Amino acid sequence: LVPASVGVVFKGTGPKVRPFGGVGALMFSYFIDPDSGKIHVAPGARGIGGLEFILSERFGLQFNGTVGFVHSKGVAELTNEPSYSDTALVASIRGGFVIRL
Repeated sequence: LVPASVGVVFKGTGPKVRPFGGVGALMFSYFIDPDSGKIHVAPGARGIGGLEFILSERFGLQFNGTVGFVHSKGVAELTNEPSYSDTALVASIRGGFVIRL
């Protein structure tokens, strides 16, 4: 699975806590046909929101979450799994460091 995304994010300008949020499009590969080598992809959309906590002029912490969906026709037929849906919810919770150069 190789995800790719593009979007727009608004960042606040608070001195110590900076909220941010945005929307975007995403796409990832979910199946490679072993016979033909064809890569099947699922496009979708997602929203993102989070907070940056600025601890010093050049360092901080960031926490964010995303939620969205992807859709592709024929997933159950391609994978021989009749219980698979053509639409899926995608979500994540992440945290990390902010280093300003």
